Amino acid sequence: FELHATIAVQAPNSTDHFRFSTFASIDVLVNRPPYGGDFLLTTADKKIDSSTVLVALETPVTLECREWTDDPGDMPLEYSFLRVSEGGSTYLGKRSQAKATTWLYPTSGTWLLVANVYDTYGAVTVLENPAGNVFVQAPAVVNAAAEVAVAGGDRRGGREARRKFKGGRGGMVAGWRRR
Repeated sequence: FELHATIAVQAPNSTDHFRFSTFASIDVLVNRPPYGGDFLLTTADKKIDSSTVLVALETPVTLECREWTDDPGDMPLEYSFLRVSEGGSTYLGKRSQAKATTWLYPTSGTWLLVANVYDTYGAVTVLENPAGNVFVQAPAVVNAAAEVAVAGGDRRGGREARRKFKGGRGGMVAGWRRR
């Protein structure tokens, strides 16, 4: 940044004029936010994309920031993760140096998952889920679809499909019986 000024001065009751020019400059170094990494969302067995169906209270979601960096003097980096909906936002834990967190019990709804990557001076990069919103269905919706599939007697899925729907964590179809 440079400032140039020309000043003209006339003393009272005098015809003498004084005129001089001056300038000043200053260099401003702006802190850039962290850069270079990516933001990944996964379930226990796969990357989350726009076709992923999550089940409320049953499908933990891992949010991870990978390969982020900054100038050496701006390190270490800190991370915060949150879920955002029309009703507001909620942090999924405290800001820390941990590069990942797990949303253990997702609640039903449409969520935008966000990560913030901070440097030591507070510069921040805000990241949104690259696949867009995450859709979390209520367990009853998924259970009803599972019950129809099992009750329909789909022989291709056979015993294995019925075992998965009947068993697991508390069973997806309560009271299922073989006909």
